[in-house]
Amino acid sequence: HERRLDAAEGSPSLALRLGEFTTRKVGRDALRLGTLIWALVFASPLFVSIINKGLADTIIGLMMLSTLWRLYQYPEWSVSHDRYRRWADLIFIYPALVFIIF
Repeated sequence: HERRLDAAEGSPSLALRLGEFTTRKVGRDALRLGTLIWALVFASPLFVSIINKGLADTIIGLMMLSTLWRLYQYPEWSVSHDRYRRWADLIFIYPALVFIIF
């Protein structure tokens, strides 16, 4: 979403340099890797001890990953620049919210 804004403003960015196809591929692969890591941790016999030691971290990771997948899987939902920016920024607020709750 911000690639078009960067181009219009003449701001240099990695997304502009890589191009749309490569930027989407890098984003998709990063989400897949994050999902794989989370699934391996979840399937691990050590999961119970990991959860007991880092429940807040586990919840934060799952919330962040879920939000990113939502933005990626439904681009028509986040086509509004304001909606995309709000949800993308919320990802960085999740840790503070979870630590306040726990």
